[in-house]
Amino acid sequence: MVSATDFAGNTASVMASTFSIVHPGLGLTWVGPMGGRWDIASNWSPASVPGPLDDVTIAAAGAMTVDASSQPVSFKSLTLGGSGAINKLNMSSTALAGDVLIRSNGVLEQQGRST
Repeated sequence: MVSATDFAGNTASVMASTFSIVHPGLGLTWVGPMGGRWDIASNWSPASVPGPLDDVTIAAAGAMTVDASSQPVSFKSLTLGGSGAINKLNMSSTALAGDVLIRSNGVLEQQGRST
């Protein structure tokens, strides 16, 4: 017997020797310092590194650069920038699975290839 609980507290039990857990995707917002690395869970709220099912928002009040240049990143959607100071995302390679919205004061710097 295997049991799993989702983010809403729903529990399911199955009798199986193999099973899959499907990540429902999160809405992740940058809460890290005025700059920092993409791949550190504590820089995001809720604390999780973005994946291919996640809607990501980087819209800090102060000027900063998020560094995602050391590894490929993926997300379902990305919203970058907003009112206030410049918010910059520096990426090396990206697997895009959705939309990218660059608002005023948002800067996306891409190095390498994007798929």
